[in-house]
Amino acid sequence: TGRANERTEMIVHLIDAGRVDEATRLLAVTEASHPYRPFLYFRTARAFLEPAIAADPANLAAASFLGSSL
Repeated sequence: TGRANERTEMIVHLIDAGRVDEATRLLAVTEASHPYRPFLYFRTARAFLEPAIAADPANLAAASFLGSSL
């Protein structure tokens, strides 16, 4: 639904902005009513992993996890 997608994007935005505590709280509220939780979890995990890969491209664990989830 539109509302679920908006919340997912807000969680990703909060993570990107370094506001992890807020993102975690919103995730906890959102996951109970999200119509497609796997998508919510994938987008959230990707938002957490991308900075780790960018900071250390040799971080094979993060890169392979992200790659295998696609």
